[in-house]
Amino acid sequence: HGVDCTRIAMDDRFKGLQKDLDAVYYNYPHAGAVGGFFDGHPVVNWRHENLMRLFFRALRSCMRPGGVVKVASNAGAVGVRFSYIM
Repeated sequence: HGVDCTRIAMDDRFKGLQKDLDAVYYNYPHAGAVGGFFDGHPVVNWRHENLMRLFFRALRSCMRPGGVVKVASNAGAVGVRFSYIM
């Protein structure tokens, strides 16, 4: 959908939603391919971990107190693994 999840607070489509979201779902996040590197490489792993840090930081301005954030992943996922989130 063309949403940069790390910059939600700056996206015009989300203006006026400060502290208004009850739930956010992110299905199988991936930080994108890095030429010459494979998933599992430390550089790529850092990008995936950083994506999640920035995502959760960006949500602070949009989430209602008590809101729910669900991120889909699994132990064998390509991209963001469950261990990066927990």
